[in-house]
Amino acid sequence: MGLYPSDLPVVLCAICGDPITFAQQATAVTENDGRQIHWDCWLKGERAVQPRSVTPTSKVSRVRTRSTLGAVALVLAVVGYLGFRLTWGLLTLGHVDSAIGRMRLLNAAEGQFAKEHPAQSYTCTLSELPSTIEVRRLLAKNSIDNGYAFEIDGCHAPEPQTPNSRYYITARPMHRGQPAFCSDQSGIVKADYSGSVDRCRSNGVAL
Repeated sequence: MGLYPSDLPVVLCAICGDPITFAQQATAVTENDGRQIHWDCWLKGERAVQPRSVTPTSKVSRVRTRSTLGAVALVLAVVGYLGFRLTWGLLTLGHVDSAIGRMRLLNAAEGQFAKEHPAQSYTCTLSELPSTIEVRRLLAKNSIDNGYAFEIDGCHAPEPQTPNSRYYITARPMHRGQPAFCSDQSGIVKADYSGSVDRCRSNGVAL
């Protein structure tokens, strides 16, 4: 016994939602997912909206994006570190040049003091030196400037009531990796690249 049209299951159009009659099923368009569409709806260019799914390609794209961002972050970190090291190196170099120049200026101040005070000759008191810009700067900063601590000591008279015949000036670095500097009445500035003022005085390299 055959099926009459009224016995067939009702099929709804995937676009308009209206039933597709038995007569219309002959012209209905069937989508890949099995849903059917009225011929008129299909002619209008309408399509059933397919649910968006995540494909393996999109997953790969996300992984690549994350990898790229990680690489960019790494590059920025390296560039930042190198920039910091370069800036610190330039700053350290400036401090070293400043310390050498200040040592020579203090030697010159000691020589001027000895000429003006022949009975005493040299002094180990910073405030007794001629009031130059450099001396006033060190006095205002408690003898510490540009990463170095300066000190004058070792004033010694060979006999009582005689002028001091010697002095020592040292520049001790406040940061690791910087050389120490020293000098005396000879006016020669020496350096110890391990940063020790004691080794500088005993076996320093003349500049």
